[in-house]
Amino acid sequence: MLFRSGKRERHNVVIDSIEQALSFPVDSKPDLVNFDAEKMLLCIKSDNKSKKEWAFQYYNAPLYLDRYEALEALSKASPDTAFDKVYADALSDKYWQLRIDAMNNFKSLPKGTISTDIKEKIIALAKGDKKADVRAAAIELLSEQYDQTKDKDTDITGIFKNAIRDSSYKVNGKGLLALSQIDPVETIEIVNTLNEKTKMSLLSTISKLFAAHGTKEHNAFFLDMYKKINSYQMYSFAEAYGTYLINQDDITIDKGLVILKEIAMTNNSWLTRLAAIYNIDNLFNLYYKREELIIEEMKINKSDHVALGKLGEEQAELKSRQDYILAILDSIKENEKDKRVLRLWAE
Repeated sequence: MLFRSGKRERHNVVIDSIEQALSFPVDSKPDLVNFDAEKMLLCIKSDNKSKKEWAFQYYNAPLYLDRYEALEALSKASPDTAFDKVYADALSDKYWQLRIDAMNNFKSLPKGTISTDIKEKIIALAKGDKKADVRAAAIELLSEQYDQTKDKDTDITGIFKNAIRDSSYKVNGKGLLALSQIDPVETIEIVNTLNEKTKMSLLSTISKLFAAHGTKEHNAFFLDMYKKINSYQMYSFAEAYGTYLINQDDITIDKGLVILKEIAMTNNSWLTRLAAIYNIDNLFNLYYKREELIIEEMKINKSDHVALGKLGEEQAELKSRQDYILAILDSIKENEKDKRVLRLWAE
């Protein structure tokens, strides 16, 4: 289809050669040549269009896929403020996925550089777009673009808090994660007020929150969730729980090792078992690195016999912790039959 002088001209052609050139009589350069205008061909298509032509396609070609192609192509082109209007207008596109695609384009911008007009559009999407996926994407973008610990934009913070009461669990999760970047203590307090059904639906989000900001008291959450989650959720659980344990005390880590060992030895999914093993190994490395620091301190304090005595006791305790975890890993290896998992020990 050719677009020129405000008109559309459709030309039906037959492609029957590996290489084939097509030509059409025109009295001026078309604004756009839209090959496969109906998006019917089963092919890999390479369009060599200018940014101006892609912008024209977004505004004038009739199909969803026309606009999708245009936004995709412009996102890969070199930055050009002349075409920011395309993405600003795409925030109001009638198809929800294109509204999300438009927002994704702004993620690559430096923090706080989005214009005020576009910021207001994103805020409007976060507050009231009829599609939950769009509201969630808008909240995520606002969280990434604006550091609320510095900007103190009460409107944006209010959006994050309201998102936690949204009818969509996806929006709830984005709101919790966004608010946790501002005030993790308040966010955890909010999580504690959620009912069990909501907590289960937001398991992945809450696990990430506690992994980053949780204390030993939150181990009860992980122990309780472990009893309730299904096998599909177990991989994400193992990853989040391992991250949480890295920042906890030895007693909490010991309780967690029991769970991770059980997952590594009994879960049906080799990927989930591998995730548990990796996180056990991370805990071993935690103690190994702590011992390395102790050894460095011993070198510095080699003349201080009192300090050396205390450091020696700490080193012995750390070695004991490492031996304990190595024994767990050895028992897992002995139990494991899948070659894909056993490769871990060959690395």
